[in-house]
Amino acid sequence: SPELHGNMSGVLKNQIDWWNFQILSALVDVVQYCKIEAITQSATQLLTSTTQTIHKTFIQASENEDGKSKIISSTTRAEHVPLFEDYVMFAESQLRFYEISGQESFKETGLKTLEFIYTEFFEENMFYTRSIKHHDSQLYENIHVPIFDQSYKAPIATLFGLVRKWQTSSNLMELLEKSTIPMETLTHLSLQNPLMFGESLRSLVYPDEAYRKIEIPQNWLKENKFGKYYPHFSARFAINFHEKENWQICTYKECELAGDSLEEFDKIFSPPQEEA
Repeated sequence: SPELHGNMSGVLKNQIDWWNFQILSALVDVVQYCKIEAITQSATQLLTSTTQTIHKTFIQASENEDGKSKIISSTTRAEHVPLFEDYVMFAESQLRFYEISGQESFKETGLKTLEFIYTEFFEENMFYTRSIKHHDSQLYENIHVPIFDQSYKAPIATLFGLVRKWQTSSNLMELLEKSTIPMETLTHLSLQNPLMFGESLRSLVYPDEAYRKIEIPQNWLKENKFGKYYPHFSARFAINFHEKENWQICTYKECELAGDSLEEFDKIFSPPQEEA
């Protein structure tokens, strides 16, 4: 409703926290998977009206020569220390938004943020809650990232899910190799008490061979021909767009299906018609 739309916009503008990025990802979920047009349109309007505001509010251009922007965290202090959870949820929101917008800049930002996370927060097979460059910047110790996600979405599990998914379309093998030991630890712990590790189970349940990359023409998105296919693709599918006319579905090793037309693509996801 217009009233809900106005209230949501106000909340997003006035709150400074990493859950804003989660809201963007949740809205993308609605756009991709909801089959009720009115709800999908409302989610699209919210995304359109809030995405730019969120970026202006939470992303601060770098004043250094490296050109890297930083995320403004929710804090009462003037100095903003980079926090692990902020960057993970930001990376997810950018990659999710790419899947419905086709804008390459979102994908590039998301992938660069994943690399930044491993550079800034990873040390000796451990992820830390704040940047390792800021180990001694606070009076309290820089602790390891919590792994439980019973009452909230665990950022570390979300990170592993993103890296495994986007390895199919980008060379993230170095990040995957760095993740081997912490992923094994998380796997063992989550299997001991699955109720405490919902996001971990979702991120770790599939073998590497189950992840897929889907490459489709950019025109399908521009001409609104691809929307009905979104519900076919779960979190293990990385949707990519290109300027070519062909499409293909690939693992991280090889391509399994390919075609040159929307009609061929449609046949794969349409149930066969039984003859009378």
